Amino acid sequence: MALRSRSHWRVGAALALSSVVVGSGIFFRKSFDTARPSTFVGSKTDAGLPFELAGLRLPTGEQPRLSCESARSVVHQARANIFREPKTLDESRFSLSTIDWLDPHGFWSAAKEAPIAKEVERSRHALLQELEEDTADCVAARFIGVELEKWVTKLREAYETAPQGKIDGALSEALFDERQLEMHPLATAAALGANARILRATFGSDADRWIEVGESRFLPRYDAERWSEILLAAEVRAYVAALDPHGAWAPLDEESSVYDLNLTDRPPSLLYDASVRTSFGLLVEGGARGPLRDGDVLFAMGGHALAGLSVEESDQLAAAFAEAEQPFEITLVRDGKIERVAVLPEVPLDTKESPLVGLDTETLDYGSGHVALVHIRDVRDSLGEELSDVLHALPRDLEGIVLDLRGNSGGSTDGAAHALGAFLPHAPLFPMLHRDGTIEVQAAEPSELTYDGPLAALVDRDTASAAEMIAGALLSYRRAPVIGETTFGKGCAQEYIDDVASVGVLRLTTLVFSLPDGTALQGKGLTPSFPFAFQHGESSEAERLLPNSFPSWAGPDVRDAIFRTGQREPLRAWPAHGGRVNGCDDPLACKAIQLLGRHPVAKNVPQRR
Repeated sequence: MALRSRSHWRVGAALALSSVVVGSGIFFRKSFDTARPSTFVGSKTDAGLPFELAGLRLPTGEQPRLSCESARSVVHQARANIFREPKTLDESRFSLSTIDWLDPHGFWSAAKEAPIAKEVERSRHALLQELEEDTADCVAARFIGVELEKWVTKLREAYETAPQGKIDGALSEALFDERQLEMHPLATAAALGANARILRATFGSDADRWIEVGESRFLPRYDAERWSEILLAAEVRAYVAALDPHGAWAPLDEESSVYDLNLTDRPPSLLYDASVRTSFGLLVEGGARGPLRDGDVLFAMGGHALAGLSVEESDQLAAAFAEAEQPFEITLVRDGKIERVAVLPEVPLDTKESPLVGLDTETLDYGSGHVALVHIRDVRDSLGEELSDVLHALPRDLEGIVLDLRGNSGGSTDGAAHALGAFLPHAPLFPMLHRDGTIEVQAAEPSELTYDGPLAALVDRDTASAAEMIAGALLSYRRAPVIGETTFGKGCAQEYIDDVASVGVLRLTTLVFSLPDGTALQGKGLTPSFPFAFQHGESSEAERLLPNSFPSWAGPDVRDAIFRTGQREPLRAWPAHGGRVNGCDDPLACKAIQLLGRHPVAKNVPQRR
């Protein structure tokens, strides 16, 4: 039943989009820049350590909630701003997603035998109507609120009467995972209570605070009215995702889940790569950076307890403290003892001094010379700068450059435009169709260093959005052949908008775009110049398969006249290699590159409109 991961979360990678995005995403930087002003600054930890946060609020641990009126206003705002409203919404998908978002721990509604799931499923049509129509009251949500109050009271009783359990696993056991969803929720509550008793017996009063905070979050003493508002917030999250396959709504305490912080110019430097939620803390599973170690169980960060936080709140807390300007403390258990360790900022927070992430590049044997294989795994805002750094570092006697866009799910439109400036300076790029019918054209930003030699791109079925923009522009302008498989087909873009209730952020699809020659991309994908199977078997993922996917759009040809008339030939043909292409870390890449130099450079392959 669960639609999102409850146990494992990867800081950085899972801040995406993940996170919430289905498939892949393209985002407007102009909206990202203004979506959340940096108002949450000068915060203080419980230890009194001042620091500034990069516009992210420290989560309170309270469940997000919306009044009936506010929930409707956010739903109406989403429908008014989305590129095109779907004819119908999948009620079953809406109810399942509501059940999931309602339950950050897995024993309120999402676990097997939890009665609230049946109530939500039974009332799904009425719940949808209450969100969409201005009826007098959210009666169905209020009824479920009453049932939630009763149910959590029963869970609390199971928690409070649980006997002390075995000490093994009480501290580091991953209690909230897919296995737990198959347990009876009363058993989960009892296991949580047993672990609380063990921690008190082991650490005494030192553990009291973290346990008490966890209890208040796991089993809050809310009345029926507040529970109905928590349900309405879950409904809005489910509604927006059902309305828009790339859409999301998140409260301010969890807004980092709506963004992909990895796509910013200089992603925050985080303290670990992977962790698991335990009963009252967070187990660092891998990639720990000093002063943390793999195996540490974290109780608090900067005085803020981790017990009972949702995955999204934990992500936001980690991202917020990654930007702390002053030292802060982490309370943790190491070698059976509670310790408090100070964390110092790794680099000055002047982001201009922070290094770019950079691109991995391989130098391959190609005929009697060499080619560079540049791996572009996502499209960050800084991709143009990163490509410029690569071009500066490459030897001048290269036979050519191959851009590896396989598995690249996209990112920033500005990042794509700046990257293309190195190969198509000043070229008109993508016609973008807005909801009101207006068409905007984005142009390639001129690069500090341009490259006019032989060029090619590798793509696969997972190449999407802004990565398809890059490969598609090179194809439209006959600047480079594209090798691989038909791509994902995401020709739509998302925008970040503050919600009208002033409690959260919306991510919505606000436009569709085509390639520079007018070829439709949305729902169709790119057809490569040279087909090559990087993956085997049929793919179950593609833009056209997503529920309520947006229609394709064939736009105008915005290329310069010399390209539209076909008078311009490719800038530089690939030289022959005589079968000598070696040195790839991935042998399939070398096999694909061998398709170059055997034939004349393929002209633009007509796409399916």
